[in-house]
Formats: sequence, C-alpha cells, structure tokens
Amino acid sequence: MMRPRYLQAIPALLLAFTGMAHAACNKDPECDSVERWARQFPAISLSMGPADGAPTATWRGRFDHKTNDIVIDADVKGDAGAMKGAVAMVGGRVMLTRDLKLERGYEIDALDAPVLTMTLVMRLLSRIFPDGPSSVPAEKHVDRTDKVGIKLATPSADWRIPGPWHLVGVVKKAAGGAIAYDLVLSYSGDGPKGASTQAMRLQGELAALDKPPLPDTMSLEGWVSYGVGVQQEKSEGSTAYDYVAKRDGNSRFKTVADVRAYMNDEFGPGKLDATKDFTGSWKAKCEENFGLKILHHGDEGKYAVLFCGPGGCEDIREAQLTYITGDKFYTVVGDDELLSGRGPDKNHYHRCSKEVGSIATP
Repeated sequence: MMRPRYLQAIPALLLAFTGMAHAACNKDPECDSVERWARQFPAISLSMGPADGAPTATWRGRFDHKTNDIVIDADVKGDAGAMKGAVAMVGGRVMLTRDLKLERGYEIDALDAPVLTMTLVMRLLSRIFPDGPSSVPAEKHVDRTDKVGIKLATPSADWRIPGPWHLVGVVKKAAGGAIAYDLVLSYSGDGPKGASTQAMRLQGELAALDKPPLPDTMSLEGWVSYGVGVQQEKSEGSTAYDYVAKRDGNSRFKTVADVRAYMNDEFGPGKLDATKDFTGSWKAKCEENFGLKILHHGDEGKYAVLFCGPGGCEDIREAQLTYITGDKFYTVVGDDELLSGRGPDKNHYHRCSKEVGSIATP
C-alpha cells in the first residue's frame, strides 16, 4: 500500500489504495490495458483537484519506453506548504529528485502519485474509446456511468476506483496530434470522514515526445539520487517487503551519462552458467505468501525474476532479465539458496519448489 505522507497535499480520494502493488491483471475487467495510449502519447500533462476548485497538484510527465526513463515536473499545493520541483527515473533503476523535500522512507511516493493518476486518465480514456486513440473524434462530450471498477498499480503502490463511477467532461483533439481532456470523476469511497462521494477534476493533454526526457549530456547539478528496489524488513518474527527509494549519500553523478555507466557496471546481468538452473519458487520461508518466481525468459539463457505475493506476480514484461550468476545483485550460496540485494542487508531465499506455475505454498 502506498504511504500517504507525500499525498497529504492531494485530496483524500487519492488515499483509497487497496490490495497488493504487484497484483497480476490477467483477464481482470478492472485492469484495462493502456499500452496503446501510453506508447502513442509518452508525454502527459495533468492537473488534479476537487471538482469545484483549483488544482492541488499539477504534473508534466515524459516517458521513454525504450530506455525506461521518466521525468515528471511536479507542482503540489497543500496545508503543509507547496512543493515545486522534479522527479526522474533513469533506466528504471536510479531515481532522481530536484527541489523536492521528501520525508525519509517515503521518497518513492513522489513518483507513485503522478504515475498512478496519469495511468487513471489513460484507463478512463480506454473505457470511453475502446478502439484506441485513433477513434477519438474532433470533440466528444462525455457522460458515462460504469459499474466496472478500475485498478491501478506501480511496484510500490496501488489504487482502486470502485464501481459504479460517473465521468463527465470533454475530450478533444488538439494541435500536433495531441488529445486534450477535461474530466470530472466521481464515485463512492472512503474519505477522511468515512464513506462519501469522492469527486476529482482531471485536466490536461496527452502528446508525443519532442525530445528524449533524459539526454546523456544533461547535468545533474542540484539533483539528488536514490537507489530503487525491494527492501526486506524483519520485526517481531515477521517479514515485511516494501518497494522503496533509498537516498544515495554520495554525489557521484555529474551527468545522466554517469548514471548509465554506473548502471551498466552495477546492474549488468552477469554471465551464462549452463551448469545451473535457478527455475522455481523462492521464499525466505516456504510457508510465507511472498517471494520470488524465477523462470527462463528469452533465448539467451537469462531468467526473469518476478516478485510475487497473494495477489499474483509482477508483469513479466517489466522484469529485469539476468543470468543470476555473476549478477552483483545476487549471491549464489548453493543450488537451492540465494541472497539478493546490495550492502549488508541482503534478502535470503530458499528454493521451495522447482515449479513456476504459482507462488502459492508448495
């Protein structure tokens, strides 16, 4: 579940997160595909606020799906004060922030909030225009009630809009092939005073990229860097897993090219070892419902390592491929024993099953 502290400046409706962040959609009707929208429109501007008031958050995001780069300019207003700056992700591995004062332990929320809300916009558009972006007319007035809810997720947070929900507003074509939208979404949900009707206004534009979001020559002066990944925390005999961003204490990166060079060295996939086969279900304790699914993927001998839980596993299309052997993220202790992570606090896994059909307790 996403922690609410970064979102305290955003209406309480954004706090209605439920379930598990890595839940697999499969054929779930609440989990519409937004691939056509995301790939055609990798630049999205979004202002969000109450239905009858001024925006409380404005974001401008640029996404490069080939490099897994993200840059989001943020302007968030609230009782605790305004925050205006930027958050970025290089290659899906290193997070960067500029001019954002984020509470320690909650840094990843700066990325989750805009990504979830931008995904919501594309999910709504996919419901209105099921045939994709090419079916958007010059202008369409929207008045839609839908009984099927909407699920959204990142590796570290998720959010569900329950059905029925109601959407009104306008979607129209804009200059340069962009699509402009001005929508009000309302639904019944839990607010700060209990169950009530929640309503938010979503305004902005979907467009093409005019340039790479993170060119190699871009200076990182004034930016703060963070390592991103799954962290294991043990407390009173239980184990908790969280996807977090941990601040880098060293200002090692001068340009984006420096980040990419570091990633190539630190996050390389290792080397092929035909004498090993790591396929299976791996857990800290086999009775737990959280763990890893490791399976062969592609024709180069690499593995996809998926983080899984009671709701399913993360999408294999988003998994980082690795040989495991020689990969600095993993330490091979034995045929059925692995360590994962960096630094002294590594996660310890045992192979509980060589089957890959399910993460369920064998």
